[in-house]
Amino acid sequence: MDFRAVLSMQSVLVFFISIFLSLMTFLSVNVFHEYSISYAFLFSALIAVFSAGIMRLIGGAPGARSIKLRESFLTVTLAWILMSLFGSFPYIFSGSIPSFTDAYFESMSGFTTTGASILTDVESLPRSILFWRAMTNFVGGGGIVVLTVAILPALSVGGVQLVSKEASSPLGQKKFPKLKEIARQIWIIYLSLNVLSVMMLLAGGMSWFDAFSHTFAAVATGGFSPYNTSVGYYAAQGHPSALYFEIILSVFMLLGSIGFYLQFALLRGDISVVYKDPQLRFYLSIVFVSIVFIAAHLVLAEHVQDAAHALRFASFSVISVITTTGFATVDFARWPEFDRFLLVVLMFIGGMTGSTAGGMKPLRVLVGMKQSIYELFRSIHPKQVYAMKMGEQFLSLDQVRQVNTFLLTYVIVYLGGMLTLSFFEKDFETVATMAIAALSSIGPGTSIENGPAANYAFAQPVSKWVFTFLMLLGRLELYPVLVILTPWYWRNH
Repeated sequence: MDFRAVLSMQSVLVFFISIFLSLMTFLSVNVFHEYSISYAFLFSALIAVFSAGIMRLIGGAPGARSIKLRESFLTVTLAWILMSLFGSFPYIFSGSIPSFTDAYFESMSGFTTTGASILTDVESLPRSILFWRAMTNFVGGGGIVVLTVAILPALSVGGVQLVSKEASSPLGQKKFPKLKEIARQIWIIYLSLNVLSVMMLLAGGMSWFDAFSHTFAAVATGGFSPYNTSVGYYAAQGHPSALYFEIILSVFMLLGSIGFYLQFALLRGDISVVYKDPQLRFYLSIVFVSIVFIAAHLVLAEHVQDAAHALRFASFSVISVITTTGFATVDFARWPEFDRFLLVVLMFIGGMTGSTAGGMKPLRVLVGMKQSIYELFRSIHPKQVYAMKMGEQFLSLDQVRQVNTFLLTYVIVYLGGMLTLSFFEKDFETVATMAIAALSSIGPGTSIENGPAANYAFAQPVSKWVFTFLMLLGRLELYPVLVILTPWYWRNH
């Protein structure tokens, strides 16, 4: 294990965090005029710069040492751990979240784009701190590792390993020949979506602060909002553009949850990939069917009297949950059991591969379903040879095995997380949805205690650390974190 190479990479990542902290120092003074809060960001930035310098002295210049497969697992995992650590300092130094456990929870939730919060009164926080919460969604959504590879040519060595651990890619998708180029294109797409969303929200009458805050959370599928009632704030205040805001945010949540490889292909002029992609068709079908089912049941169960309102509530909630954003316009924790159960199913599925969303991913679910059907068919026709096809590509047995292994591992980790949380927490539904809300990077659950109208302040300190660990696991799709926890990873070969 080349620890110096790992430290060298971490020095660059921590330096990037110091840039964002420095930007917040500038904004807190010149935009928000919260001078006392600016010191919290300034101290945090100085600590980050000093730490990056120490890592640089020990590890050497980036690119001087190659990052191999073993080092890449540790590098990416440490990146998110340290990112969350330095991101927690402004909360602590400003006094907004004095507890280290709570501050680290909030920071990890932001960078992993989970959107879970321990704050009981979000609106009471200084605007600088609220903007920093939104910015952690923005940075986490784009992926600090992809950002690093895109900007620093010196990191071209080992870049493939880093990006492959940071973001999943669709089955059968070939490696793009120029990694730095595609990383830049991803950020161009990501920034373009953010700019377009801000402009459309401003056009509807949303304040610039709210527009940036909600955009950062929507495109990154993060879910942090500057209001206690999330996006439902506007309807509650009788804002004339409340429905317009919900539609715009729904669109950008969906765009954020659609694989960047599709959007990259569109930029290259390959329009056919959109309607030929089986994952996209399956994903949008799930969204449509879920909206129809929930809206219909809300009316049939007489939970919502007006069909139009039922459709409005169901559409936003389904999109928010399956994209793993966690925004809310209503408290769906008070919906009938059928609707809450369907939302939990969507929590497991999540958004598409290669996107900012979490969850198992529709592609893996689709492969698992096809494999199950094949096994049923094979029990009747054991000698029949069957090849699984996704779109225009046939999947190898090894690819199918990898998908099934991931799905099984995901369920095992979920059950392990739920079992651990149940040791410290009491309510079954709360514990069950806490685990999946963390693992799929969603934020709110479906119980009264952890639903959209609640928060995680009730959780025991140990539960918060378990939740934090599950957020990290879900953001990095299990394997990079699980691998470094195995004893054979640390053995010298």
